[in-house]
Amino acid sequence: MQRWEQRLRNGRELNDTSLGLSVSGRPRAGGRKPGEGETVRIAWRPHEPHEVGPSAQQRYVDEELQVELWSGHYSQLRGAYEGFGHDMRLLHCRLFALVSRYSALAADKSAFQAALPRPMMRLLKERWGVTHECYASPLNRCLATFGSVFDDTDKWFGSSGSFYAFRPVSGCYEANPPFDTSSVQACFRHVGALLGASDEPLCFVVVVPEMDMSSSLARAFACAKPFLRHHEVAKVSEHAYLMGLQHQRTGHGERYWRPVKNSMLYFFQNRLGAESYPVTADFVAELIQAFKAVD
Repeated sequence: MQRWEQRLRNGRELNDTSLGLSVSGRPRAGGRKPGEGETVRIAWRPHEPHEVGPSAQQRYVDEELQVELWSGHYSQLRGAYEGFGHDMRLLHCRLFALVSRYSALAADKSAFQAALPRPMMRLLKERWGVTHECYASPLNRCLATFGSVFDDTDKWFGSSGSFYAFRPVSGCYEANPPFDTSSVQACFRHVGALLGASDEPLCFVVVVPEMDMSSSLARAFACAKPFLRHHEVAKVSEHAYLMGLQHQRTGHGERYWRPVKNSMLYFFQNRLGAESYPVTADFVAELIQAFKAVD
């Protein structure tokens, strides 16, 4: 760190190349859709280079670290980054940090929460104007805006930050939290607090696994329960989630994951939200049907 601080004071430019990043397999402009086609590999040599020989040529003696993602995801992320006007000289450094962060969490099976199928998300957008996912990442988001857990790595690619710092007062939002008890509890509490504080039409569609309502989960659910307008069960054998690891090759190439228990769809709305976003039997049936889809 001290070496880099000195270099920056001496006018050294901070960019992908000076930080040791390299890219292979970069797609052409207008690449394929995310999850299709070739892959892009970003490599980083993490240690300081050694100066070798009279020409002071630099070489690296340590093994490089690599991340890989589908070319479609790479193009999408690059487009988002460029669209926000960020420094393109640091694109691959920030992209490497992003993918590495989520890959590290995946080893603990606590990241990459499964996402709702694209047909279900499109239906929510078309019918209720949902344009924001409360729990997503730059790697698996579907809608134009989204919240995610890591502000430092995700903000460069469009994240609005943590759902728990998100304070909407109107509109309709989709919330599919990680499937651990503490995350679901926090989701119920925050949804209840937001609905209780708003005097404008506000609605949340929350999708979680069917869970045992233990005392702690029941208390959290009680925060949102006054605003519950409807709940629906998606039966265990009749729905599927989109895999969270959408950005890279996994297993046998599966894109969908079928849960081993029912899922619950909760429609939380304040009074004006219920008037603006009526929960009809036909709309609920369409959502359940879309939950089965594997596009």
